[in-house]
Amino acid sequence: MNADTKIKWLEALRSGKYQQGKGNLRNGDSYCCLGVLCDAVAPSGWRGSSHMGRYDYPSSVLLGEHDLNLSDIEPYARMNDSGVSFAGIADHIEKDL
Repeated sequence: MNADTKIKWLEALRSGKYQQGKGNLRNGDSYCCLGVLCDAVAPSGWRGSSHMGRYDYPSSVLLGEHDLNLSDIEPYARMNDSGVSFAGIADHIEKDL
């Protein structure tokens, strides 16, 4: 992960701007920690319908431009879905990546 992407992700996770959700990158106004990453680095990448509340995000937008490897960031999705707060996840990212 490049340094600028990491900084943006950490700042977004700690910003208090995002409501934490589980199981989807984004569902309405709730985000998984990986959804926060998507929104922080390329907010125009979202695809979906606010009417249905579910959004998708093409992985090519993140992976190619931001030097991300899914195997590096997937553990944080598991943390998120197991109830670790965004602040706790940010602490792990800062230490591990």
